[in-house]
Amino acid sequence: MAILRGLKYATCGILSLLVGGLAVADSTTAPTLAKALFEKKCSQCHSLERILKTQKGDDWWRGTVKRMSDMPGADISGDDTAHIMQYILEEMPPPGQ
Repeated sequence: MAILRGLKYATCGILSLLVGGLAVADSTTAPTLAKALFEKKCSQCHSLERILKTQKGDDWWRGTVKRMSDMPGADISGDDTAHIMQYILEEMPPPGQ
């Protein structure tokens, strides 16, 4: 019985470490994931240089990314779209700058 109790606590400790590690990984890799998705998904149809030079407002980008994600064969999920928008809104210069 003591062995089972010890195993139970060891398992809980391992799960806590794994879940805690995932939370840390998610918060530190989110910008990297957003950039990677932007580069992979958007460069399928456009040069990244063309996209990065575009100076438009947030609403324009939201509409454009939505329209592109709805294109047949785009293979851009809703989660991908959210990450791509995060990257664009954080990295793209606003109009006039």
